[in-house]
Amino acid sequence: MKIHNSFKKKAELDKNEPFQIGLTIAKLLTSSWSSQQKPPKIHFFNRRIHHGEIGALLGLSILCTKYPIPAGILAGIGSGLAKDDHADIKEWFTFKKKK
Repeated sequence: MKIHNSFKKKAELDKNEPFQIGLTIAKLLTSSWSSQQKPPKIHFFNRRIHHGEIGALLGLSILCTKYPIPAGILAGIGSGLAKDDHADIKEWFTFKKKK
């Protein structure tokens, strides 16, 4: 069976498109979370986790050059999460115990 050449083409995205897709995903996530009357606080091992912390860690994915599309999407999500939680930046990575 012969495969038509148009099916062999890889999806070609603009260099910044994966990042923009990630930012859009982050906006959807944060707006959904923020729309709750009393959004829950997330704790892990009795320590508060800020979404800005998660965003900062996801932002490091941009260093993965072998897979630029998933790395760009994850970095975009990370950037959006960090931007949304910027007001609490002084509390990031302090791992305060739950009161």
